[in-house]
Amino acid sequence: MTKNGAVITFDYDPNGQRYRQTGSRTTLYLDKLYEGDGSNRHQLYLGDYGVYNLGGPSESAGLKYLHTDRLGSVVAVSDVSGNLEVTAGRHFDPFGKPRADTLEDSAGLNGADLTTRGFTAHEHLNAVELIHMNGRVYDYHLGRFLSVDPVIQFPANSQSLNPYSYLMNNPMAGTDPTGYTCSSDSEIGTRVGPIFSNIIC
Repeated sequence: MTKNGAVITFDYDPNGQRYRQTGSRTTLYLDKLYEGDGSNRHQLYLGDYGVYNLGGPSESAGLKYLHTDRLGSVVAVSDVSGNLEVTAGRHFDPFGKPRADTLEDSAGLNGADLTTRGFTAHEHLNAVELIHMNGRVYDYHLGRFLSVDPVIQFPANSQSLNPYSYLMNNPMAGTDPTGYTCSSDSEIGTRVGPIFSNIIC
């Protein structure tokens, strides 16, 4: 992927799992548990609740707690004493575009040195202004994926027939944890019940 002179490439194992990103620096992945550059920067994720940083900038070292909104987007980061990391205040528009504290458009994810996980807990690629949603890469400027979805999740719903759309153009209804199929385990899906949750998501 190339944008404004920045180039990012990904390598995948035989199972289609991403294990390396190469750009201005190299990042190695072990599922959703570990990210590191193979030398002095290591991040160990404790589910969606925390990240332990080893190496890297001193201000980002140690255990940090991740605070999320109802869609799982990381909107704040705090240290073990409960102090918010000022640089990690985050906001997103409905389709995941980062916003500053003033709610104006932001050039990228704030506080990426602490964690690159942002919108619905997916990894932001600040250099190219995209989000890697595991199965596919997503452009939050367009509100569309960059490749075709091989899964038509709800054939009876016309919004599901667009293979590039994000959550059938209903981004507040749930999440897309794999990049292929949406999950309606949101408050909205729970509120209306399992019969209608598939229609919303």
